[in-house]
Amino acid sequence: MFNYTDKISFHPYFTVKNNLGFAVTIIAVLMLTLKEPYILRDPDNFIPADPLATPVHLQPEWYFLFAYAILRSVPNKLRGVIALNISMTILVIIQTNKPSSEEHVALKVVVPAECLTICTVFGRSVVNKAVQDGLI
Repeated sequence: MFNYTDKISFHPYFTVKNNLGFAVTIIAVLMLTLKEPYILRDPDNFIPADPLATPVHLQPEWYFLFAYAILRSVPNKLRGVIALNISMTILVIIQTNKPSSEEHVALKVVVPAECLTICTVFGRSVVNKAVQDGLI
């Protein structure tokens, strides 16, 4: 049979320990947010907004960076949208065609290299050099 007298009850110890840890954490977070509410915020959030200019530090996620680079490198908005549509059309055509083995190797190497180059060159901050690079 099972002897219950040889066991130690851990319930009050673990309950008190967990509740105390939870209370200390909640009190620390409340003190931090109530005493110094701006200590963990980004200083860029306090710059007054200018509706006519995009902030320099603003960048999209990596999977939209090529589209952002194309749009930013063309000074005319309509031409930028046309260039973006052409690039998307080229990507769709590349994906739908069945290339031969030589073209397949070229597409596996050249297209990712071009995308990486576009993302690294135009992923920099906005300067006139990026516009000049896009006009080449």
